[in-house]
Amino acid sequence: MNSYTNFIDQPGGAARQAPQPQQAPQMNGLSGQRHWPDLGAQMDMNVLWDYINSLAQMHEGIRAQTQTVLSGVQQIQARAAQDGSDSNVQQVNGALNGTFAGSGHAEADGAEAVGVTPQATEIARLQSELANAQATITALQARDSSLTNLLNDYEQHVTAILEKLRPYAHQQQQASIMQKAHYLKLIEDERQQNLELRLEQQRWQAGLGNVAENLRLALKAQADAELPYVKKIASLKAENRTLRRLCNLPPMEDSDDDDEEEPNGHDDMHGQEHRLC
Repeated sequence: MNSYTNFIDQPGGAARQAPQPQQAPQMNGLSGQRHWPDLGAQMDMNVLWDYINSLAQMHEGIRAQTQTVLSGVQQIQARAAQDGSDSNVQQVNGALNGTFAGSGHAEADGAEAVGVTPQATEIARLQSELANAQATITALQARDSSLTNLLNDYEQHVTAILEKLRPYAHQQQQASIMQKAHYLKLIEDERQQNLELRLEQQRWQAGLGNVAENLRLALKAQADAELPYVKKIASLKAENRTLRRLCNLPPMEDSDDDDEEEPNGHDDMHGQEHRLC
C-alpha cells in the first residue's frame, strides 16, 4: 500500500492531514510527543510541508479535471447512444448507400435530386456531428491518459518524498529528545549542587549558633565567677575612701587596673589601710 494515501482519496475536498510520525521511545522519563525542535530543521520541515500541500492541491485540481473530462465523455457517449441507436445507424447507412448509388441518377434527373437533397443534408450533418464527437472523445481520452500519467508521476514522487522525509523527521526527533534529556540532566545536576550548598550552609549556621551559645554560657560563667571578687573590691574601695576621709587624706582616684590586680596586691592594700589608720 502506498504511503500517499494520507494525501489523496479524501471525500469532499477535505483538508489533508500530515502523516503522523511513529511514537519515539521514552528516554529518561521523557515522552516523544513533546520536544524542543531545532529552528533550522523546523523551517526546512515547514518549507517541505508547504511544497507537499501545493502538490496535493495540484493533484486535487487534476482529479477534478479528470472527473470533468470523464463526465463529458459519458455525456457524449450517452448522447451518441440516444441519437444513433442501432436502427437509426442502419437507416443512416442504408440512406448513405442509396445516396451514393443513386448519385448518377440524381445528376441525370433534376426532380429526383430535389427530393433526395434534404435527406442527404441531414445525413451529412449527422455524419459531421459523429465525426466531431469521435474527435472530441479521442481528444478527451488522450487528455485523460496524460492526466493519469501525471497523477501516477505525482504519486511516485510523493511516495519517494515521504520515504526520505520519515527517516529525517525521526532522526530530528531523536536528536531533539536527546538534547532535551541532556539539558534536563544539567538542570538536575545544578539543582543537586544547590541543595548540597544549602545543606552545608545550614550546617555552618547550626555550628555558629552552637559556638555563640557556648560563648554566651562561658561569659556568663566567667561573670558569675568574678562577681564575689568585684563585690569585695568595691567594698574595699568604699572602706578605703572612708578611712582616708577620717585621716584627712585626699581621696584616691579609681583605676581600671584594680580588677586585674593579683591577690598579693590585695594584701598590700590591706597593709596600707592599717598604716593609714
